Amino acid sequence: MRLLLLSIALLFNGGPDIKPAASTAVPSVKVAVREASDVPGGEFTLGEISEITGTDKALAAQIATVRVGSSPLAGLTRSLEQFDILVKLRANRIDTRSIDLKCPVKVRITRAGAEVPAQEIAQAAIGKLTEERKNIGDGATLEALPLIGRWFVTPGKRDYKAVVSRGSVESGPVIINVTALVEGNPVKSVDVTIKIKRMITALRMKRPVSPHTVLTADDVTVGTAELIPGSPLPVADLQAVIGKRTTRQLAMGDLLSESSVELAPVVQAGQQVTMELIVGGIHLNTAAVTRQAGALGQAIRVYATDTHKEFTAIVVDGKTVRVEDN
Repeated sequence: MRLLLLSIALLFNGGPDIKPAASTAVPSVKVAVREASDVPGGEFTLGEISEITGTDKALAAQIATVRVGSSPLAGLTRSLEQFDILVKLRANRIDTRSIDLKCPVKVRITRAGAEVPAQEIAQAAIGKLTEERKNIGDGATLEALPLIGRWFVTPGKRDYKAVVSRGSVESGPVIINVTALVEGNPVKSVDVTIKIKRMITALRMKRPVSPHTVLTADDVTVGTAELIPGSPLPVADLQAVIGKRTTRQLAMGDLLSESSVELAPVVQAGQQVTMELIVGGIHLNTAAVTRQAGALGQAIRVYATDTHKEFTAIVVDGKTVRVEDN
């Protein structure tokens, strides 16, 4: 009876605690994973990132072909740990007890790649826009805005294909999409912004001046300026500003536009003048008082003192205005 009860107790408690004997097998293959490896393809194997030696040549060859993972993009890096390698070995039905695996805490994997110079991308874009504008002939210069970032592609013969993405090829700016091709295969696309710069003759101030300064030849210089669409057109003719006065304060180097200068008034508001009244073939002269200042050729309001009426008259000189009634 006691023997029966002892048997039942052992059955419910899982039997005696028997531990398997420890394995005394010596690993037949040694795998020393390098801390950093540069791999060539889209995937990499254990053989490409480690040194494999041992007596079991067949097992060593099998281990070398184990695919560990996907390679990073050209010029980039990915990291591995020992656990990642063990998982791949077991997935390939390889007994890890037969391997002496030596692995750094972190394994760095990079992919062989060549950096694409930003200057090559910019030149490809400028070349395309130059071709698109060959019939315009405005003497403009093309300037690519600085590119931000770095680009890596797989090694090989490199070419570029550029197309106009958006923008006006006449006035700019223009976006050119440049695709880098390696051995004829597209691998990277970059957008390049190009400014179209047209230089024109322009007058600039040689010195700072205050408002209402009458300009002389010593005040301005002839140079060039970039023509910016939508901005006031600079004055190019020196004679067009000499003798005129400034409408606002100007600093040294400022461009002169039509709004920067005006004719200097030869009559002032409230000044006594002679008003020539021409009606048909009749010429009459009468006294008048100007209501506003005016330059030669400008139309101003005047008040005739004898008739007590106001007229619009043209300034003839510093003492005379003219009213013509046809």
